[in-house]
Amino acid sequence: MKEFKMSTKQIEMEKRKILIYAVPLMLIALIIGLFSGNSESDYSGNMYVILLPVVLLSTIAIVIGIRFGNKIIDDSLTSYKIELLDTSIRKSQKNAPVIEIEMSEVISITEVVNKGITIKTNNITRYIFIPVHVEGYSELKESLSEWMNITRSERNNNFFLQIISAVGIVLGFAIIMLCDYSYIVIPVGIVMIIVLIWNQVMIQINPHIDTKIKKIFLIIIFPVILILLKVLSFIL
Repeated sequence: MKEFKMSTKQIEMEKRKILIYAVPLMLIALIIGLFSGNSESDYSGNMYVILLPVVLLSTIAIVIGIRFGNKIIDDSLTSYKIELLDTSIRKSQKNAPVIEIEMSEVISITEVVNKGITIKTNNITRYIFIPVHVEGYSELKESLSEWMNITRSERNNNFFLQIISAVGIVLGFAIIMLCDYSYIVIPVGIVMIIVLIWNQVMIQINPHIDTKIKKIFLIIIFPVILILLKVLSFIL
């Protein structure tokens, strides 16, 4: 049996990369929230009195969220371990179930350049992703190539779809909260509710996501309730 883990240097690099993607989305959400509150306020003279504490509280919340998220990510990456056995491969990680895939279960092995290798089975939630930054990655890749031919891809389309989806959800929420036209709010709101609930279900059933992160994502229930109330206000 051979073990492969993430190096400390690579863990810090991964944390910085995640932060780069998370901060802009948080700022967009903050800006939308401020504009939403301002657009519905009839007391424009007191705008700055309200704005300052809102910005301060939001900034504190974002900083606390980033620090808490950073701790979860650090625990997750530090505990990440791949074990290559004679006829199977096993992935273990803190706050996530151990996933072991037998060689006979593998239907494809794909490598995205500069990202890593994904080992897939017939079950869409039963797969193992091996980051390129795992120590001994080349050795592991060579061993896996003996199992099956590794398909190479230049980019990860799923990653771009996730970014587009995240931005789309934020913009969709802004449209619903700022718009007063029923023919826009109702259809967009219904689509947003379906998308948010579907995302929540996918997150909760995904065995690769840290259980602490799953609990954090339960906060999605609040924007769903806000959207539902806005849609109902036009229907009832």
